[in-house]
Amino acid sequence: MAIIDSNFKSIKEFLASAPYFIPEYQRGYSWEKEQLEDLWLDFIHLYEDDILEKHFLGQIVVHHDSSKGEKFIIDGQQRTSTSIILLDAFRIKFSQLYDELNEEDLNYNIDDIIEEINYEYIGKKTSREDKTKLFLGEADKKFFEEYIQSQVNNKINVSKSKLSRSEKRIYDASKYFLQKLEEQISNLKSNLEKYTQLEKLYKCYTNSMQIMYVETNNLNEAFIIFETLNARGKSLETSDLLKNHIFRMSGNQINENKNEWNRMIDHLGSSDATKFIRSYWNSKYKFVRTVQLYKMIRSKVNSKEEAYKLVTELSKYASLYSALDKPTESTYFKNSKINEKLGEIHDLNAKTFFPIMIAMELKNTREDDVLRVLSAIEILIVRNFVVAGKTANSYEITFSKIAKSIYDKELSSVQEIIKEIRENMISDDEFENSFKTFSIKQKPAIRYMYRKIANHNEKEIQVITDNNKVHIEHIMPEKIGGWGIAKEEHAEYLTRFGNLTLLGDEYNRSASNSSFEKKKEIYRDSKIEITRKLSDLNKWDIKSIEDRQSELAKVALNIWKK
Repeated sequence: MAIIDSNFKSIKEFLASAPYFIPEYQRGYSWEKEQLEDLWLDFIHLYEDDILEKHFLGQIVVHHDSSKGEKFIIDGQQRTSTSIILLDAFRIKFSQLYDELNEEDLNYNIDDIIEEINYEYIGKKTSREDKTKLFLGEADKKFFEEYIQSQVNNKINVSKSKLSRSEKRIYDASKYFLQKLEEQISNLKSNLEKYTQLEKLYKCYTNSMQIMYVETNNLNEAFIIFETLNARGKSLETSDLLKNHIFRMSGNQINENKNEWNRMIDHLGSSDATKFIRSYWNSKYKFVRTVQLYKMIRSKVNSKEEAYKLVTELSKYASLYSALDKPTESTYFKNSKINEKLGEIHDLNAKTFFPIMIAMELKNTREDDVLRVLSAIEILIVRNFVVAGKTANSYEITFSKIAKSIYDKELSSVQEIIKEIRENMISDDEFENSFKTFSIKQKPAIRYMYRKIANHNEKEIQVITDNNKVHIEHIMPEKIGGWGIAKEEHAEYLTRFGNLTLLGDEYNRSASNSSFEKKKEIYRDSKIEITRKLSDLNKWDIKSIEDRQSELAKVALNIWKK
């Protein structure tokens, strides 16, 4: 029993040791847009940053079965499969460019790269031999071979509706990376510029994206390594590394710095120290992801004075972060409207804007102005994230850039800050169209939005915030019962925003899964106007849901104005 190989390797080095096999007991391909976007943003951040040399993609644990002479990936299937999908997207874009070019030398270079991807990374299968680099389990193997690993001109035509869930994810991942690569070259004028950009991106991914590779010839040992690397026990966090670095740089100020660090931890309460430090850092400096945070801070904090300045600022603003992160547990601002709005935004599960709040506090922004900026952020979150479904992580860099501009005084007035935030909001047309069809399952967000809508034109009666007394009501109920609707339509429309409303606790229990005729009697007595209006309808069906949601979209345009 032994570890044969344990080392950091580039994607290029890792795939050079192929072929690899995915054991049959492993699940199918599971990465969705959020994971793809995280990988892409990390990759582009590495590509665009002159300081960063490598990016750690994750670990790969391999069992080398000597009896079969094969290598099985025990941990790292998803990132390995995704790398192959991305490399195929590179191959497709290079092939498209090849067809458009006439320059003979450049054609020759592209041909070399395509062949390199074929033989070194994806593998080539012919009637005589199989040099495929990755073999998936039976669930995805055939589709992965025919749609991803096959030569560009031999790929199958796909009817997405006939694919399994994991096959659809493979299909979507391929389309996602093709779109992202096209975005990288679409604004370039000449084919030579496009080729150069693609080549740089390709070399960056294969040479600078790294994995931690561990190979053992014993299956039990492979599982032990997998479990250890993925254990839920306390690991050495960025904050732990940073603490040691600060104390190491403290000299005769070690006791003062220890006290400041402990004060920071006390102020944070249950909030995560590493996430706070990253939000603080991204409010002042160029955006950095967690994996590179310690390295970036260590490169800037290399004296006793800098260590003291950092730890005292962290101690000072930790209570602000705690109030942003856990607004129901602590407050920071004197203006109660700010604290109330932070609670509402917390219901929307949004946190990527924290660097903006920290930057404004670093610059001693007046609380009235903080409230105005926070209101603009709230609108962006509703429009872009909640309704349009855009991934919040993709706005991390945007919010960090705005924060840094505030700190650097490039955005020197509240009007300039709000203007910058508004420029990142989706258009009214996109917001209205998205609103007409969006579904929502997150109960805090549902309550937040319906309270805003219900209270919009009500001056006297406002919906209370006590969730024990005001509940979410599904007009078409969660159980079909005698409603006479197809299962497919019920599944599609149950969580549509137009099928939801608010109802008092005493009414909700009795409404439950009743017919619409019985529900109307309950709605008629509701003190919430948007619910009471439902009693005027003769029936409730798919068209009723769509019509109501379209009406609510017009109201939403007035509430969450750009």
